Amino acid sequence: MSENEITELPNQYHVTLGAVIDDLLSGQIDGDYQSLSRAISGPLTDEIQSIFPDSYQALYLLTSVGRRQVWHAVIAAMRPEIDCPVQIEAPGDLRRRFLRESNQGLLEDAYGDLPAGFGGALAALGPNAAPPQCYRALFDFMTHDEGLRKQIRHSKVIRPQTIAILEELDPPYRNLEIASQLTGKATAHRLTKVARILARNPSQDGDHGCPSPGSLRAFVTLLRRRYYSTPFPTPPVPETDCCRPLDTGRKMFDAGRRLQNCISSYIPEAIRGEYYYYEWTGDERAMIQLVSDHPYGWVLATCLGPSNKRIAPATIEAILCHFASFNIESRHRVEVLIKSVDVAPELWLGGDDRNPDVEFDFADFGAEFDVA
Repeated sequence: MSENEITELPNQYHVTLGAVIDDLLSGQIDGDYQSLSRAISGPLTDEIQSIFPDSYQALYLLTSVGRRQVWHAVIAAMRPEIDCPVQIEAPGDLRRRFLRESNQGLLEDAYGDLPAGFGGALAALGPNAAPPQCYRALFDFMTHDEGLRKQIRHSKVIRPQTIAILEELDPPYRNLEIASQLTGKATAHRLTKVARILARNPSQDGDHGCPSPGSLRAFVTLLRRRYYSTPFPTPPVPETDCCRPLDTGRKMFDAGRRLQNCISSYIPEAIRGEYYYYEWTGDERAMIQLVSDHPYGWVLATCLGPSNKRIAPATIEAILCHFASFNIESRHRVEVLIKSVDVAPELWLGGDDRNPDVEFDFADFGAEFDVA
């Protein structure tokens, strides 16, 4: 309503802002309003109640969201220790400054040179006080990260939790959209840990890390691609004219499409050195799976044709002979072989067929196991 519109109202409605404030200050603020004040001021309650005691709480409650967040930001900057309330020496003087000085002046006195849009970002935090660290972090992000500052300036709503999550992300991956999609600081910490681990190991192309993503889905996709490009261990059998190792995630993926099988789902096992896959390129194509029997070498586990169909006996024989020349046989793992001939399989510690009725003594192993 404009000033001209106010003058046209009947006499009984002619009021001034000063009269309204006088009436508010002479009112009785009951416990309900004090509870509301505490709910809004949250972690800054001690300082707010010192600056706006008793009936002055009406001024705190009725001020605009943006203006109130400026007050919160100033108080956060005053704290020598972020989690410890500061003792306000002259609360009345500070209250008068809060009520009379401009937002720009208050914030510049508290933080120094302000990044463009800082005041608007404070208003986007909503009506309630955020944790004090949120205001300092928001200022630092908008001061030192141009890309993040633009994202923050264009955000109508900013959750304090989002700012806390941004602090957990490494600078290359600090993105407001990513942080807003993460469920908490613990998830952000795990995401950062994965990115750091991958950055320590070059991919098959020699690259470290991954480019800055624009969304959480894009970030996870980049991490997955980066992980799948991790170099495989050295092939146990070198490449020949008829048998080539699938020693990269891309080769496994492409071979899986050619032979119409699901070996691409075993890329993590191949990266860890648990499985190794080969493509037989003789007269009949086949996929060969080796299983690690560390430290006893490798086991030829399966050999199947396209779509996991059986292959001809002659092809099987050729594959067996080829891998036998590298001391790799089609057999069970050593552990399974021993179990198959053991007269007391229930004595295997932790085995599926362990018999709780059999009393076991470590001494039965003898000195060769160094067990007393």
